[in-house]
Amino acid sequence: MADERDTWPAPPAGMSMDDLSPQRLGLLMNQKMDVMGRELMQVRKQIKTIEANLETTMNEVRRHGRCIAPAVLAEPLEDLAHD
Repeated sequence: MADERDTWPAPPAGMSMDDLSPQRLGLLMNQKMDVMGRELMQVRKQIKTIEANLETTMNEVRRHGRCIAPAVLAEPLEDLAHD
């Protein structure tokens, strides 16, 4: 995604953003908003994946009947297997 963000349209050579017509500036801003919207959707998907993984982990903990303090949950599960 960083590549897309780094290459969003800039004003033509020799012009600044202030030199652009309102229509051209509007098009550039719409393109930037599209990129940002796609990035936001990716972040939302990542959050949903993390939530699903956490739910799976909590179900495993409940299934095995162990009560684990929240601080311990931050440790990798492999470390818990040696308890």
